[in-house]
Amino acid sequence: MNKGHTFNDLEKFIFDDELFLWAKYGPQESNFDLEAYKKKFPGEEEKIDLAIALIRNTSITPDKNIFINSYKNDLLTNIYKRAGQNRKRYHTAKKIWIAASILLAISLSTTVWFLNKEYSAQSTDHCLALLSDSVEMGNNIQIIIDEKQSINVDKTMASISIEKGGVIMVDDVQVANIKNDTETTNSQIIVPYGKRSHMTLPDGSALWINSGSRVIYKSNFEEQRHLYVDGEIYLDVRRDVSRPFIVRSNRIEVKVLGTKFNVSDYHTDAQSSVTLVKGSVEVIAGENSTKLSPNQRLAYESGQVNVRNVDVTPYICWKDDIINFNDMKLHDILKSLSRYYNIPIEGIESLDNETCYGNMDLNLSIDEVLEAISHTVSLSYRREGNKIIVYTQP
Repeated sequence: MNKGHTFNDLEKFIFDDELFLWAKYGPQESNFDLEAYKKKFPGEEEKIDLAIALIRNTSITPDKNIFINSYKNDLLTNIYKRAGQNRKRYHTAKKIWIAASILLAISLSTTVWFLNKEYSAQSTDHCLALLSDSVEMGNNIQIIIDEKQSINVDKTMASISIEKGGVIMVDDVQVANIKNDTETTNSQIIVPYGKRSHMTLPDGSALWINSGSRVIYKSNFEEQRHLYVDGEIYLDVRRDVSRPFIVRSNRIEVKVLGTKFNVSDYHTDAQSSVTLVKGSVEVIAGENSTKLSPNQRLAYESGQVNVRNVDVTPYICWKDDIINFNDMKLHDILKSLSRYYNIPIEGIESLDNETCYGNMDLNLSIDEVLEAISHTVSLSYRREGNKIIVYTQP
């Protein structure tokens, strides 16, 4: 980079709806042509690239309309906060140079590369940004290769295998072959609500991916065993002392050598958790580092870490199509059912948060499951279009 730019230089690009949509959600969401866009602004290519980096690597309130200025103002405010300054100072300090410091401001941990029409970043921040801000969940399981190629799998349960050398198999059928000759790339597995997946990694480790979850792995996984997760997964990690296995999510990090454990960290939930079945893991949550023993569960919420001994079965039986209600709040049960069956359930807040007990086969229909629950707690429900309304029995 041979010259610097002020934040004011970048705002016009961040506030451009066309560029913003493409940078935030990728080519799947528009026919935006980055090369053609840059030609409209000769000599400002670097500014455009930096604006894209800021958009993609700064967290903002997810439920706002991306086309309103308050959304983009929030993004800019967060950028300035990361730089340790306030917005007013940046608007008055016209000669602040950020060519070198901008990467620090957006907390990138490795080099950012801008390649051809597609943007590719190899940092932890970029992977975590992809988890919550990238491709919209559709009705099918998706395999996104390097943010460019999308493979749709129209199955309720898919078995995905990532072979050594980059071959991707779905139910024993080859669907892609990623040749990594020059650079490290990201691939993403998206499992929408109502679907699940089993995945085998190149090192022989296996994971089960629950409904409404995303998993990102890098093409150099055989050398660096790192996964990025939003949602819930159960892992059976192949032991390899020379290559620790690391799972990162929105709020926690888990380091292991070889073990079996469950990670639940949906970015829409207040609580994150790790439940250890076998072996040992180290969980980093906020400023805390905690080692777990088998049959322990760590919960992280509002900056607080709580570890307790548990029966692990209720927390891992989802991978076997079972939901266990033992000592589970009705609110949490209905939230899990909504994810699993991919149907909105409204009125949960109006219910008494009763504690429930028992097991339920998730191969049953949602109506059969709710009917069974209604026999044990004060619950009634009705269907309205594509949603279910629950309420207390009179």
